[in-house]
Amino acid sequence: MVRFNRGSLGGNIPCHGKETGVSKYSYLEIAMSTSGYTNMVSVRYFRQIIGHDAADSFRVEWYDGINWNLIEEKNQFNQPDYTDPWVFLPSDAFDNSDFKLRFVDECGAVSEKVYLDNVEIRAD
Repeated sequence: MVRFNRGSLGGNIPCHGKETGVSKYSYLEIAMSTSGYTNMVSVRYFRQIIGHDAADSFRVEWYDGINWNLIEEKNQFNQPDYTDPWVFLPSDAFDNSDFKLRFVDECGAVSEKVYLDNVEIRAD
């Protein structure tokens, strides 16, 4: 389940993934063509992970038109404060009309949550 709410860090539409159940995933996927951008593609997002245990996972992936590629994966992880990973993607992300970004979360209990805000995809 992905819920949209306002106000976390001041972004337009912060979202909140919560209680999917064991081996069930919630997805937030963004499609954006990077056609014409041939020098750089980067991704930055603010995330907060609360209460994940050994059965839970959170990952961020990007799509090159054929495969999903891992940007970040966190298992059994608790991060009560927001952090903002900023990742520069490889050249397969450049000039790509099929480019997508997705956030994947598995939370087994009501107390386990992931918050996302201020997602940026930059290209040059």
